[in-house]
Amino acid sequence: MSAPYYRFYALAGEGVKRPGMIRTTEKQVNGIAVEVWAMPLAELGSFLAGIPAPLSLGKVELESGEEVCGFICEATGAEDAENITSIGSWRSFLKE
Repeated sequence: MSAPYYRFYALAGEGVKRPGMIRTTEKQVNGIAVEVWAMPLAELGSFLAGIPAPLSLGKVELESGEEVCGFICEATGAEDAENITSIGSWRSFLKE
């Protein structure tokens, strides 16, 4: 679970639906459900090359206070996106 300082969006655009998490200074009611994965360092370059804007990798704070490298979204990604912060989980959003 992320720290409760993120807004969560279903990004606009055609093709595969993508989530975007944007850090805010405003405390939200809950954090966002996240998945923490391990990746071999040798694979990181090709993985980074495939991340489309407005997504990128950056530090994500977990509810424990630990920071991990994870997907974050530029603020511009929220402009035409659906705010799904209250749903709290990408998997839950996809089930709706």
